[in-house]
Amino acid sequence: MSEFIQKVINGFNKNLSGKEIDASFKFVFPEGTVFVDENGAREEDAPADCTLTMKSEVFTGLIKGEVNPAKAFMLGKIKVSGNVMKARKLGELLG
Repeated sequence: MSEFIQKVINGFNKNLSGKEIDASFKFVFPEGTVFVDENGAREEDAPADCTLTMKSEVFTGLIKGEVNPAKAFMLGKIKVSGNVMKARKLGELLG
């Protein structure tokens, strides 16, 4: 597992502590895939309600507040498939 993927998993699990998640998300990065559901975050490539594909730099920018998610989506830097409405829950996940 790459260091980046481990940091993403640790961050999600910290932010998810005590929160209920009613959807599953898959984050696909060049370094690997992170799956998030009611059981937490882990490195796994499983079917999800919503899948987001992006470069690690884009994800890092989102976390730091340096990248506007809507603009990144419109520019094709974030690709979303599945239930796009579930993606609205991502603010909770990203902290």
